[in-house]
Amino acid sequence: MLSKNITSFGLYETTPKDNNFLSCPKCTHLMPINSKECPSCGIFIESYQKMVQSESPTLYELNKLWDVVLTQFNLDQSHQNFLNLCQEKMALNFAFQKYDELRKSMSYDSDCEKYLKQIELRLEQQFIAKNQQAHVLKKKSKSPMGQWIFAGIGFLGLSLLIFNRIKPTFPNLTGLVVAITLLSFGLWLFSSQKEQI
Repeated sequence: MLSKNITSFGLYETTPKDNNFLSCPKCTHLMPINSKECPSCGIFIESYQKMVQSESPTLYELNKLWDVVLTQFNLDQSHQNFLNLCQEKMALNFAFQKYDELRKSMSYDSDCEKYLKQIELRLEQQFIAKNQQAHVLKKKSKSPMGQWIFAGIGFLGLSLLIFNRIKPTFPNLTGLVVAITLLSFGLWLFSSQKEQI
């Protein structure tokens, strides 16, 4: 049963009077708590729940907790348990849908609004955490291949210079080899410092 109370502003606020309603696990239509069949979609609740439990245990668990929320609507802990499980199972959109449907069926309700805002905050935190994790993974996956190429060219140029000093083979190209060696080592140092930033 739902009752409408008049707030201090003179507005009607719909609140659950006797918590004797549940939502259909299939179509989320509100129905009496002891109902065996949904008046909206016509499914038999018990057989549908057995089917969902075997096919999708997570969805079954979420629906069971949602039923607890509806029977204990004024108890904040039941809402928090439901939201925590939804967040753990990455199903906050499912929670948002449930509260949104309940809000529509109850007209305006301050509790529904409060929990919808909590879901939005949790989704935002989840999004930020996911972005940070992706950024860390992207940073880790950056290949230092360019650094090794520059270092390899630099060491090759250095060894050619040493070899040319011991046994002069290409005296006319010494300046070019020195320039390439210095450039390679400079690029190697620059790219390694850029990685650390």
